Amino acid sequence: LEDGCKVKITVRFRGRELSYAKLGENLLNKFAEELSDIANKAAERGILAAVITDAGMTEFHGVPTKTCLALEPLPVEIADELTGTLPLY
Repeated sequence: LEDGCKVKITVRFRGRELSYAKLGENLLNKFAEELSDIANKAAERGILAAVITDAGMTEFHGVPTKTCLALEPLPVEIADELTGTLPLY
């Protein structure tokens, strides 16, 4: 991440895990809230930010999910100030 690499989050359910899909959905919703909070903080500082929503056509049967945050190119220090609190899932 420090080198500007991208991150993709994938939640896959196999076998019996499908009966716990709601837990995965809750995890993604919590992640989406965190992304929105960071986007709001960035906007307050005048930084261009956008939360990306996918169509949700795979695991969540058409329910759109917020999966990514895009920020304008920033110095590492500023990006870390905004995203440094995100846990690694």
